[in-house]
Amino acid sequence: MDPTTIGWRLDKAMQDAKVGSQAQLARLSGVPQPTINRILKGQGKKGPESATLIALADALGVELVWLQQGRGSQRAGLHEVVTQSQAEPHGAKVPTVHVATEPKLQWITEQEAELLSEFRACEDQQKKTLLIAARGLPKAKTGIISDKA
Repeated sequence: MDPTTIGWRLDKAMQDAKVGSQAQLARLSGVPQPTINRILKGQGKKGPESATLIALADALGVELVWLQQGRGSQRAGLHEVVTQSQAEPHGAKVPTVHVATEPKLQWITEQEAELLSEFRACEDQQKKTLLIAARGLPKAKTGIISDKA
């Protein structure tokens, strides 16, 4: 199988995640087994729908961009975050960070990158607790004058 194809990447992701069958992946992802089979075999007139790839990537714990295009890190959460201050001194091409829940690309500070890294290392219940705590913190003043008095 050609490693530049989505079928190869899906097969590799299944092996790495120890998902032993198309039926098992169908149960985990909600994607019909015949659809998974077509992707693995490279069949069909066009590539898989975005929603299908998102469900498969989530079920297998891989990055959507890696599964879809073969770019970046395979494993979810293992991509390198480059902050603006690291890139500018070298005159490097401006890096971007994909935020899974927000379709925009944005810069993050070194402190935000550290916070995100620590957050990702937490268990689910700890993440929920941190989110509740963060939502309760006073927000920074932006200097914008509100017309609400």
